Amino acid sequence: MAKSIKIIIYFSLTIIVLIAFFCGIFFLSFKLKYKDIVFAESQQYDIEPSLILSIIKAESKFNPKAKSSANAIGLMQIKLETANYILFLDGESQITETDLYIPQTNIKLGTKYFLYLLNKFENVDVSICAYNAGETVVRSWLQNNDYSNDGKTLSKIPYPETENYLQKVKFNQKIYKIMLKR
Repeated sequence: MAKSIKIIIYFSLTIIVLIAFFCGIFFLSFKLKYKDIVFAESQQYDIEPSLILSIIKAESKFNPKAKSSANAIGLMQIKLETANYILFLDGESQITETDLYIPQTNIKLGTKYFLYLLNKFENVDVSICAYNAGETVVRSWLQNNDYSNDGKTLSKIPYPETENYLQKVKFNQKIYKIMLKR
């Protein structure tokens, strides 16, 4: 009897150690790099820092040198045309592609662009989809009864990539909310 209890205890401890190990590895993939920049920009534009961190993780996995085949650049994978459009709307000077590789600039413009989308769509999920698929594409989805019942929210997302992106960002945000409470 005592031997079977020892086996159960040993097995239970092994399971606990393995769970702790894998949880540790899982949480290590959720970086808090550029946290100070994210917090400053999030506060300025009144957007949850956990959401901006989630977008950065989904877009570039915190690689400031990332560049997509669609020419999206940096941490928040923003296109030069989009960045310059956002700057134009505010009457600010245009930038170059090189500027978008600077974390401070990229996070500022990516956050500012996300705020622009939030103001346009007035819905976080729709804005996340627009960040991924583009404003024009998402606007067409909202006008299609197959994808939107009310013209404001999406009942169906026709691009699997965008559906996956939305789920990834929302999942990431839950983890970042937990991490930022510590």
